[in-house]
Amino acid sequence: HFYLPGIGRVGRLVLKKSEDPEGKLRAQLRRFVGGDDAPAQLDLLKQLRAEVLSPVVRYTELVSALSGLANMASLDEQPQKKSMAGLRAAIDNDEQRLAELEATFSWLDRDSTGRLSLSSFEAAIQAVRPADATVNESSVTTRLLDRIREQSSGNGGEVSVDLATFVRLMTTKAVSDYLSPEQALLPTFQAIDLDGNGAVSREEFLTTIQNFCLQLPNADGCDIDEHELLPRAFDAFADDKQLLDYERFVEMVSGRE
Repeated sequence: HFYLPGIGRVGRLVLKKSEDPEGKLRAQLRRFVGGDDAPAQLDLLKQLRAEVLSPVVRYTELVSALSGLANMASLDEQPQKKSMAGLRAAIDNDEQRLAELEATFSWLDRDSTGRLSLSSFEAAIQAVRPADATVNESSVTTRLLDRIREQSSGNGGEVSVDLATFVRLMTTKAVSDYLSPEQALLPTFQAIDLDGNGAVSREEFLTTIQNFCLQLPNADGCDIDEHELLPRAFDAFADDKQLLDYERFVEMVSGRE
């Protein structure tokens, strides 16, 4: 990564054994500082503030929560390995993370009952997926909701999750994500990739985040002028075809708060 004050980590670079590290690093530097008539990512990023990406981060947290809730049974069945005890304890004692989970729980608990029900999850899907989006049966949002409904039917037609259970499930998920970090943001990327072609267009990105802010206007960053600033944020991370692949999406979201 490079580090840019006011924005944080940018210029994420992942090197694989089969790749030429010098060549890839040079290409990344050209992208960052400009070259070959391409705009410098640095110049685009200087026009942004970290808060501009806040709604994208909050959206990511919501999708992550839904992903965890859709896999409640498997998360509950995961054995707690002794080798992960230290990591789990660190996650449990992270007060900022706990506050973020409580905020996410509150977003999901729209009727303020203190428990999440199937209707809570169905409402959350509306915030994750634009109403006018063309969604097929294999889309990630459809699969998440189907799994939650399956678990609901297996529990006498209802699923009920209180805050303590939610925090425990999300902690188990965080430990699991730590073991496979490159996959942690994939459900969010797939949710924004509305046509499922493996790349997020500017229209998909803006439509999804604007819908999220419409559904949850009090979410962090949703009070900014998204019509002006969100396109700039997208442009700062997109490729020369105005697309975000998964690696660039991870660069955009990873390490943000």
